[in-house]
Amino acid sequence: MGLDWNPGNKPLPGREAEAATLRAAILAEPSVETVGDAWTWHAIIAAAILALAAWGIGWFEHPVRSGFVLCTFYFLVGWPIYAWWRGLEPRAAVVYVTTGIWHPVAAYGLLGFVLVRRGWPLRLDPPTDPSMSLWLGWFAPNAIATFCAVLMALGVWAYGWRFFDPRRLRYSGERDALRARFFELSLAAYTTVGAPIVGHDASADAWILEVARRPRDGQVPTEEEVVAKVRSFAGYRVLALAPPSDGLPVYCNAILNPHLELVSFRAAFLNDCEDVIGADLLASARRPMSADKLVAYGNALLERVRAWAVAHGVSEMEHRRDPPDDLESPAGRAHIGFSAAKWCLYWGGRGHGLDPWA
Repeated sequence: MGLDWNPGNKPLPGREAEAATLRAAILAEPSVETVGDAWTWHAIIAAAILALAAWGIGWFEHPVRSGFVLCTFYFLVGWPIYAWWRGLEPRAAVVYVTTGIWHPVAAYGLLGFVLVRRGWPLRLDPPTDPSMSLWLGWFAPNAIATFCAVLMALGVWAYGWRFFDPRRLRYSGERDALRARFFELSLAAYTTVGAPIVGHDASADAWILEVARRPRDGQVPTEEEVVAKVRSFAGYRVLALAPPSDGLPVYCNAILNPHLELVSFRAAFLNDCEDVIGADLLASARRPMSADKLVAYGNALLERVRAWAVAHGVSEMEHRRDPPDDLESPAGRAHIGFSAAKWCLYWGGRGHGLDPWA
């Protein structure tokens, strides 16, 4: 299961209360990324179940029955598998599923109900089996309507009555405005690690100049293109040149994922360390935390890992930055645990919270 930790922004002095209120409001709104990710997996799971339903039952022969089987298996089989794979808590899982599926399912159920009730044909030839006539005429549309009602009831449980508020679906408006205001009242994590700045530090200027002069698609950039690129990076903080610290972990997925920075910690490694840190701390790794809670969590991690490392004779991993060759060994798992604890203490101690990214 993928999981990365990102340090949250640090509120400016005197603006802590307002920043905390804004952060809570942002977390309460579904994000474009979250819903987009859910829709991607919805499509994958639904396509697989649709193929099975079409093959086993005959989509064109009995569309209503196939649609009901598709929705039922999606909700009872496909979605629980996905929620388990992602490690979602029950409420989060319901938020995902109701956000991504109840609209098309409700539309399908309503359409099937109306068409059948009005006597419109839903198959190429009239049904000859009386039981199938009963299925198409009454049970299937009513079952789908019941399914939609249950789904909406779960949505109310997850969201409250805001589930029916159409403003909940406006992902790019109010949420972005809240985020913009929050960023005005806070400092990003990359300002904390002491990274050199392009236009202010010679090392950063040399770095961007070397990057700007690299050939692209076999073409050497002109001097004008080099100058334009260097100017566009003015004020950029070069994390790759920052001094080593616990806030720049060796376990980082930024090289493979363009959405992450070098300050992120690849917390997915903790999945192999459940016997080291305990199931409770592993479950908490997926929850957003304020700076104070992150410090407390880091201290709890450190205590657990220290006790485990002493019992397994690998206490020296606490003071080692580079990971051992075998990460599945006791030394490797202890090193992962120590690195996670020190990352939490570094960022929490400097006023940054935790924003998990799965």
